[in-house]
Amino acid sequence: MTSITMHFHYDPMITKENVLSIFPLHGSDRFVELIDELVGQCDGLADADVIYQWSHVDQAHDDTVVIDGVTFESDLLASCLARKEDVVPFAMTLGPETDEALHEASSDVLRQYMLDFMFNLALRETVRAFETHLKEHSDLPYFSKVSPGSLDYWPLHQQDPLFTLLAPAGVGSYVRLDRKHIMHPLKSLSGIYFPTNIPFSSCILCNKLDCPGRNQPYDPDHIDNYLARI
Repeated sequence: MTSITMHFHYDPMITKENVLSIFPLHGSDRFVELIDELVGQCDGLADADVIYQWSHVDQAHDDTVVIDGVTFESDLLASCLARKEDVVPFAMTLGPETDEALHEASSDVLRQYMLDFMFNLALRETVRAFETHLKEHSDLPYFSKVSPGSLDYWPLHQQDPLFTLLAPAGVGSYVRLDRKHIMHPLKSLSGIYFPTNIPFSSCILCNKLDCPGRNQPYDPDHIDNYLARI
């Protein structure tokens, strides 16, 4: 199978109401004014691009996965893709302007923290929009993803083969890796989406219980049951 490279552009919208519904308000007029200002800044900077491709799983067994000839090492990834044929490796980014804005705000801790928080909201909104886009092009009701470095089961250095896989899609024009396998721009996310029959998320194996991006409860004792059904 020849992989099909695609590009998805999205303009996330972060509102003051959205921020205040998640972030505690301490009754400070300066805090509210700062949110008003930063929402406008975030709206002007957070312009998301997703570079992805429809790829074929050549092999998924034990702790080895081969996708379009590129080899990955992860027993979790192999379990997730054991019965899959088509998957969607991807990298999404809000662009270099977000890094510049965070650097410029470094002298004001609250400003930098809130701007970082809003950029993370923009990334999560982009994730939801992209998942909706994928579902519109699939017969299955759910898509799940795993990302290098999000769990010990698939370590961060596996970014390297993922970016090798995405090279034909032109990922290097949008996102690059440094020597420590960190993505730049920093407000970026990568991984592999795969279709599932039931809702499934790697959150099941993540013990960061207060994570704002959590979409399933921590439930490692039943991971085998989930993997058998996806």
